[in-house]
Amino acid sequence: MPPGCEPDDAARYRARSGPVLLAYLERAVTSDAEPLGVELGFGVDVPVADDEPPVRFVGYIDRIDRRCDGAIEVIDHKTGKLRSQGDVDRDRQLTAYAFACARGGLRDPAIGEILPAAARLGLHFAEPGLMVWTTRSAEELDAFGVVLVAEVGAIRRREFGPRPGKACRWCEYRATCPDVAPVAS
Repeated sequence: MPPGCEPDDAARYRARSGPVLLAYLERAVTSDAEPLGVELGFGVDVPVADDEPPVRFVGYIDRIDRRCDGAIEVIDHKTGKLRSQGDVDRDRQLTAYAFACARGGLRDPAIGEILPAAARLGLHFAEPGLMVWTTRSAEELDAFGVVLVAEVGAIRRREFGPRPGKACRWCEYRATCPDVAPVAS
């Protein structure tokens, strides 16, 4: 038994995991899509400015499938709470994956060819066994690229401004932070 896992907890986790795995396998068997890879790495060079080197944008995607019509699907597995369609439509992680795929950052692991842009993106919510699908437009991907370049520029200039939020109560600089009022202990 893993450290810190009480026998009752382990039993509950086992009981919850069976239906999750069964639903996942049933979905896999009935899908007409062919899995191309899991934990597939991507990398794409993003131009920042004429006088600066590009930034290498890298990451890993949980699963890439090819539908029978040749279209590519990007799937990210989630173990947390089910999200709304609007949340999935705004999911930045899926946008990053679509950006990399559309910029030629993904290769078919079997033959090495660059994969085409993703036709759709999905979040698979493990416990309810539900997929929520979305897409990204060329305009959304261009906007993501602009934000990415701006963020890289800020990092290169060492601009790390405060981002007030719930974590402020634990921040060692809260008493001197100009953007956050001191939090009472």
